[in-house]
This record gives sequence, structure tokens and C-alpha cells, in this order.
Amino acid sequence: MKNTIGIALTAAALVVLNGGCLLTTGQTTFYRRIDIGVTTNTNVNPVPVDLNEEEDYTDHKDDIKSVDAISVVAFIKNNLPAAAKMEIYISDDAGLATVDEVKSDAKLVFVSPTVPASETLKIGWADGFKYVVDKQPVIDQILGDGVFVVYAIADETPFSLDVKAEIGVTFTVGQ
Repeated sequence: MKNTIGIALTAAALVVLNGGCLLTTGQTTFYRRIDIGVTTNTNVNPVPVDLNEEEDYTDHKDDIKSVDAISVVAFIKNNLPAAAKMEIYISDDAGLATVDEVKSDAKLVFVSPTVPASETLKIGWADGFKYVVDKQPVIDQILGDGVFVVYAIADETPFSLDVKAEIGVTFTVGQ
């Protein structure tokens, strides 16, 4: 009985000392659908992303201690009879209109395996991790305002890809 009371008093003291908040740490994952649609070498589509629309993100964004994993799940349909690799770039600039502008002004974060000519490639959660080439720009956006623009292009010209994707982010939170 004394041990139970002692533990309860210690927990209460920690809550009071921490401004009324219980000290907790945990890990959570949020997913954000990013339907890029058809992108071609002559028609680059900016896709605005606002992570503040995701409840798991907004509930914890002020308490994020680390971003632990980033993965991309995607269905990529290659509409042309030539193989290509899809690349995902992110930027704060929604006005990039050409492949050259995207490649020079945005940050490359993901490169798919080769999508065979006139076929569809599925990238699952477990495989998506290995195709993320630079997590830091994504981490910067997550720890920043959570608002950015996604661009999908290919490494070959000409190209025509229909892209449906989802980004998954696992992060550690604590108070």
C-alpha cells in the first residue's frame, strides 16, 4: 500500500513539475496521399501538400523529437513504349513549369526502380524505403511548416507517367 501511494505521489509530482503534462515518448506514423496524376516531359504538375491536414501530424508536430523513417508507396504507369525511372522532387515553389526547372530548383527525394515500357510498377511500403535518396528535405518540411510542393518527373525524355503515391512518415514524439 505504501509503495502504491509512493508511486502515485511521484507520478503526480512529475506532472506538476512538468507544467501539468505527463512525460511521455512514443512513436507514430502518418500517411499522406499524393496523387500526382499524369506527368510528361512537356507537362509538369505541381502537387501542393499541406501536412497540417493530417490529424496525426497536427496532433504531434510541436512534440516531434526525430523523424525515424520515410517511405513512398506508389503505382506508376508508364504510358510510353520506353522504360523510365520516376523521380520525386519537393520544393517550396509551386511555379516550376519545366523538367529543367524542377531538376535545378527542387530537391530530389525519391527515385523509383525502372518502370518497364507500357507497364505498371507497384512499390510497396517495405520497398519504398530503399528508393528514398534524400530524407533531409522531407524532414526539413516536417519540422518546418509542413507545406510544400511535390513534382514527379522521369529520367528519360520523352516520358509519360501516371503516378498515384502515398508518403509514410514515422516519427518519435515526446514532451
